[in-house]
Amino acid sequence: MMPDYVSTNESLEAIVKGMDIQQADKILAVCGSGDQAFALLETAAYVRAVDKDLDQVEYAQERKKLLETPGKFRKEIVGDISWKYFTIRRIRAIKKKARHIEIATADIFKEIELNIFNKVYLSNATTYGITGIRTINLFLSRAAQKLRSPGLIYMSNAPTYDGGVIIPKRFVFDEKLTEIARQKEENDLSKWDTVVYRRAA
Repeated sequence: MMPDYVSTNESLEAIVKGMDIQQADKILAVCGSGDQAFALLETAAYVRAVDKDLDQVEYAQERKKLLETPGKFRKEIVGDISWKYFTIRRIRAIKKKARHIEIATADIFKEIELNIFNKVYLSNATTYGITGIRTINLFLSRAAQKLRSPGLIYMSNAPTYDGGVIIPKRFVFDEKLTEIARQKEENDLSKWDTVVYRRAA
């Protein structure tokens, strides 16, 4: 069965720049189509991409297999919307690192071993309405305590306090990275209210 999302409708440039991806980063990410996770993998050391939707996970896993298969290249791997981002140069770099991405069926808000990650990509999961507010808040509380430095969280939709999501005091709003991400979103004609938080020193 085809998944609901075969390409992201977010700006991959916004995600990568807004998360200030570095070579040593170990990232926990919402999987979706896999576009975001693959874009992060180009530079990061390790990405764990999870999704509760089995169809999305299987789709992303098939794309990973194509990345690992000699001879399979851009046309077979890249979705229609993300075509412009995934240049041949980028696909080559990602193919070399395909073994460093793990794709699994799981609820990102119930991930336990947060201490191995230093950054989290949540997409719009806090406002998507599938996971209960209490579970989301418990995850954010644990992330504030356990994420390694710089302890960064990227959300494509800014959570609203009247929606019940509580950002722990240990997380501070990263104005610079948020502005970078929002500018990239605007340039790509995406419509997301992106926000980036960083754990206070």
